[in-house]
Amino acid sequence: MSTAPGGWLHIPDGTPATDIGLDLGSKNPDIGILKPGQGKDPDSSEPGCQVGPKDPKDYAWFQRVLARVGAASLTAFAGDGESTAALLTTRQGSDFFQGFAHAASGSVQDQDYTLLGEKFEGTDHVFRLNGNRVQAFSGVAADVLDSLVTRKEPKRQADIAAYRHQVHARRAKEHGTFWDHTWGGVVSIGRDGTVLAMRQIPPFRDE
Repeated sequence: MSTAPGGWLHIPDGTPATDIGLDLGSKNPDIGILKPGQGKDPDSSEPGCQVGPKDPKDYAWFQRVLARVGAASLTAFAGDGESTAALLTTRQGSDFFQGFAHAASGSVQDQDYTLLGEKFEGTDHVFRLNGNRVQAFSGVAADVLDSLVTRKEPKRQADIAAYRHQVHARRAKEHGTFWDHTWGGVVSIGRDGTVLAMRQIPPFRDE
């Protein structure tokens, strides 16, 4: 599988992107990368997972694996353990995220902020840094996260195809680290719609 210009994974014929959200099932491909021997040396195997060119079915499966893991990284960053678990297999550690809500009480929307004019949803922490109280918010652009959240009622599956199109469209948007005067602190936006924002919290009056 190769990467085409613009960041898209090359999709071989017969593996349409509309199927990218299908369940991974219990497929368990052979582990190991075949390394051809040199001269009289026999072939050997290196650690890894190899998608052979003679089995197009593996291309579609592996594409779904990559897409779902990428989506799971966003939901985990936003603190939504339930949606993260739904995107991973047991071997990938879905059990770890079952019933787990990062710094929240069961909802990915425990915090939302408008940063640099865009709405983000996620979770936050408050801690001390050199004696000062600091708030750190980690989240994902609301439109991207909405495609992946499965815990909302009625229950639904993540729309992986929509998520990929939204993230790809965001590549043309400005990203980087900026000072947001309304937020009152530093905001760092990634190309995939993730955000990390930090600001100092005014001290209590008795401090």
